[in-house]
Amino acid sequence: MRARQVGTRAAQGLKCYAIHSGSCWIALDGAADPVELQAGDYVLIPGPTAFRVYSAVDAPVTDAYAFFPSFPAGEAGVLNGGGDCSGVGGFFIFAGLHSEQLLGILPAIVHIRAEATRAALAWLIDRLMGELRTPQPGGTLLAGHLA
Repeated sequence: MRARQVGTRAAQGLKCYAIHSGSCWIALDGAADPVELQAGDYVLIPGPTAFRVYSAVDAPVTDAYAFFPSFPAGEAGVLNGGGDCSGVGGFFIFAGLHSEQLLGILPAIVHIRAEATRAALAWLIDRLMGELRTPQPGGTLLAGHLA
């Protein structure tokens, strides 16, 4: 497995990730311990918290804000030649009267373990990863709806 690490800056909104295969770690700035993510796990990070996702703590950090825009939206990107861990992620900005209040009441990280979601969401993530890995006409639209 090649060591890889993606880091984010603080940004308002809701970041969400689903681990499709393998495992990795996520560390929030200011948090004492990183959280291990396994295939089938989902994680939500509300608010302006910066974080790193990595397979090896000593791997060089790649800025997520430079990495993700480096390939077309709706297509898969490969970091450091790939490896055993794959997943999908997104960033949502909320607007409205109570959006800050909603994000403010959530914990710093919401970790939904595979055991709790495998039956309900596994098909969805498998289908989304398929659309991203083998682009077809209309696949970007379908991937957006699946996300």
